[in-house]
Amino acid sequence: MTTLSRYLALLLLPAFLVLAACDSNDPDDTDGAGEEEVISVVNLTFTPQGGGTAAVFTANFDEEGVLEDRETIILDAGTTYDVSIELLNDFEDPAEDITIEVRDEEPGAHRFFYTPEGGVANRLTVSNLDRDPLGDPLGVTFDVAVSAGGAATGAFRAKLRHYEDGADLPADKRADTPTAPEVPDVVENDFDFTFPVEIQEPLAGEPEVISTVNLTFAPQGGGAATTSTANFDENGTLQAVGIIQLTSGTVYDVSIELLDEFQTPPDDITGEIRAEAENHRFFYTPEGGVANRITISDLDTDSNGDPLGVTFQAAVSAGSAATGSFRAKLRFYEDGATLPDDKRNDTADAPEVPGVVENDLNFAFPVELQ
Repeated sequence: MTTLSRYLALLLLPAFLVLAACDSNDPDDTDGAGEEEVISVVNLTFTPQGGGTAAVFTANFDEEGVLEDRETIILDAGTTYDVSIELLNDFEDPAEDITIEVRDEEPGAHRFFYTPEGGVANRLTVSNLDRDPLGDPLGVTFDVAVSAGGAATGAFRAKLRHYEDGADLPADKRADTPTAPEVPDVVENDFDFTFPVEIQEPLAGEPEVISTVNLTFAPQGGGAATTSTANFDENGTLQAVGIIQLTSGTVYDVSIELLDEFQTPPDDITGEIRAEAENHRFFYTPEGGVANRITISDLDTDSNGDPLGVTFQAAVSAGSAATGSFRAKLRFYEDGATLPDDKRNDTADAPEVPGVVENDLNFAFPVELQ
């Protein structure tokens, strides 16, 4: 039985946020052993996997460790995030990075627990916590997967446990749970509080503003990648388009990038497409003199296993020089669509249906086969 287990019958200490003493494990340490750590700021940064804009949500505390304010974490349904936590003492000048002590100096003596609560308890899944040198969970970085579905509200509890001189390590840390009580001189909470959470449905029906489309062709087996670019004005009218030059008898790994460069900094529309993958589908069609020379395959897929097309392969058959075009079409399935069926059964030449499916893009690059 671990030291922590022997104390589970003790009463839980008061349930307000406590910034407990974060003592050094070295009894001979004279540089602050036994001094109370002051954590004034907790930042949680959520970055959508596959691209998109990172968002930082902050909680602030006074010098007594009392929660003064906190921001609401706003997340998109159907999205997975890379998350990191940052702890600061900005009562010091310059601000002291407490994360460094937790991550680099005493990782074996700390463990974060993250618990979705209320209306988001079954909508958020926490996984892939980083680990200490012994391979046990730490939690400075982790993943949060938000399930698809409607809007919801709840809370996201963040708790930092500190295992003190009386702890039996690593056993007490390994056996610990998010709901276990504090045990004086064995394990205490450096903090325990919640952020409010709002899950929002991905916005549907809003036209994407796309100023730039980049198609990058990388020859399989080696060779220099080439990028062909198309530019559009703010009304979506094609202004300029580069020529795609490909080599006969070559297979290419291809990726598409969409940008809104009317924004500063430019907005990565590709990340938004990936975040709303179930509502989008790219179609690529070789036309004219290259129609029978370029074969498209291996499109990446959405969470349902249906084609998306941010990445794909283009195989150019052996033969003589030829010219033609390469049509790129991005279809958007709106609120009136029956998903995933409408997307799954769609075709490259199907018409637009207002309120159901519309084209975000539909244009062609000129192509030269060499």
